[in-house]
Amino acid sequence: MTIIEQSGAAVLVLSGTCTHATIEPIRQALTSIATSYSTIRFDLAKVSVMDSSFIGLCLLAYSHCFKQAGELVFLNVSSEQRRIFTWHCAEFLLTHKDF
Repeated sequence: MTIIEQSGAAVLVLSGTCTHATIEPIRQALTSIATSYSTIRFDLAKVSVMDSSFIGLCLLAYSHCFKQAGELVFLNVSSEQRRIFTWHCAEFLLTHKDF
């Protein structure tokens, strides 16, 4: 995972798996950037697997961004990843802003 700043937003460039077994570094990164950024972007181009733990973390990130009048944005979402969001009734996260 890499964190970059882009146009006043924090961009988390994720890779590999985003699952219960690998979620802690992402959670820590979100905790550290939450005090400085109201807009968070997840780049999912290199994510091969995600599970409900990641979806839950995305919901928490959405709540933070909403309360701070920011945005949660997902970049490079594949059709398979979109299906996973839909299976977890979280597809609204993608329709908010999806490039």
